[in-house]
Amino acid sequence: MSSVTSEAHQLIQNLPVTQQNFHVTWNLLCDRYNNERLIAAAHVKSLLSLPVINKESATDLRALINQFQSNLNAIKALDLSIPLHEVLLSEILIEHVDEVTRKQ
Repeated sequence: MSSVTSEAHQLIQNLPVTQQNFHVTWNLLCDRYNNERLIAAAHVKSLLSLPVINKESATDLRALINQFQSNLNAIKALDLSIPLHEVLLSEILIEHVDEVTRKQ
């Protein structure tokens, strides 16, 4: 319970810490936060906002590749039901839509 903070903590704070409540707590957290589409979207946004390297630097290049691989691996680990290129293209499209339309 000490590892859970903020809104997630509020969601489960009144459940007694017992073996029986572990599955109840886990299910509550998964139902609230395990939205694969939103998780994939967050990783795509990170990919689309990778920093530009302006000078020759092996350290900066390595950091860029690591950040790219980390986000790509996270998306692949989600094992989405739709192809990766569709996730990428839909996020690019969404970025070009106004806020009101985006929320719908």
